[in-house]
Amino acid sequence: MLAGDLLIFVLIGLAFRLLSPRKISATLWVSPIFHLYTLAAVFLAFYEALRSQSVIALGIEFGSFLIAAVLGVVVGAMVGRRIRVSSAADGTVVFTGGRLLVGLVVLLLLPLALEQAVVLFGSLADVRSLLQALTGHVPFNYLLAGVGFLFVLGTFLSLSWRGAVWARRTAHS
Repeated sequence: MLAGDLLIFVLIGLAFRLLSPRKISATLWVSPIFHLYTLAAVFLAFYEALRSQSVIALGIEFGSFLIAAVLGVVVGAMVGRRIRVSSAADGTVVFTGGRLLVGLVVLLLLPLALEQAVVLFGSLADVRSLLQALTGHVPFNYLLAGVGFLFVLGTFLSLSWRGAVWARRTAHS
């Protein structure tokens, strides 16, 4: 799952591209594909870290992810409605994400990026105690759940703001 671990950094880089006008086309959906792949990697890592936990604790954590998904959809829809969609001089429909969107996306992705950096550098340096501490031991399992919550929120925010912009593209064409 190394690709999922590294894609978080790609997602942060792609977020900064939203500061400039972007054409609304099918490539708008490339970043959410990376989000969903990385989300699968997060769920797999979370499951591995919590497999020693009880079913109830695991259910509570996945319930919090469900709450994060709903919050992400709501916040993403609100942000998506604020994104300016316009027609360029050549007739193409463009949008500009702006600082609010980029700030939200980076803020939600940064904790997972930091956690992934610690894990990657820990594995490269062969620091077994660091890796073992981050996999399923209290309080680190709560930290992983919080990081996962933020990432799930960011993933669904990413999907829903794009959906709002995609739906408005026909009004400007």
